[in-house]
Amino acid sequence: MENYGAAYVFINFEQAMALGHIGWGFKVEPDRYFFGSTDHLWNREYPMWHPGELIRYMDVPAGANNDYWSAYGTEEEMLTVMRSGPHVRYHSYKRVPVAVPNPAAAIAFAEALKHNGWNVARNNCVHQSHAVLTQYSGPILPNPHTTLDRIPRRWFAAIQAEEMVLHDRVRNIFPILMRSQARRKIS
Repeated sequence: MENYGAAYVFINFEQAMALGHIGWGFKVEPDRYFFGSTDHLWNREYPMWHPGELIRYMDVPAGANNDYWSAYGTEEEMLTVMRSGPHVRYHSYKRVPVAVPNPAAAIAFAEALKHNGWNVARNNCVHQSHAVLTQYSGPILPNPHTTLDRIPRRWFAAIQAEEMVLHDRVRNIFPILMRSQARRKIS
């Protein structure tokens, strides 16, 4: 079983007006992981509710800064960075075992994301995480191209794996967008 891989999906439940934000990670070799996200942070002069800025925020053209980042580390280092790193902090994750991983393809695809822009409807954190992890594992995750499963909270809830809590979230203000599943807190 040592040759098996593992795909990780991370979520921050409070980002993007509480619709959530997704990050990804995967096992490269024994106790070495590659992980990251396209955070697409609000780096604007005006508040998010400003209509013009909100419209501009919804699309980042290819080649522009989409706040992509990635790193290597042990599993513990990955979980620590995702819990409290210098970017979006994630609340929970799901780990999905992978029988035949392809880390080289996933790393190459992930690194290309820094130049691929971002779009709220067709190239958001869900689409990008799904694409990276599909390069790694094949089709093991839910389709992110249905209308509701573009929403990070919904897509994360649809993943058939146990939710592990990195740190508690403040509140769930959109309960209708969540599918209930058992969660287990890790230390």
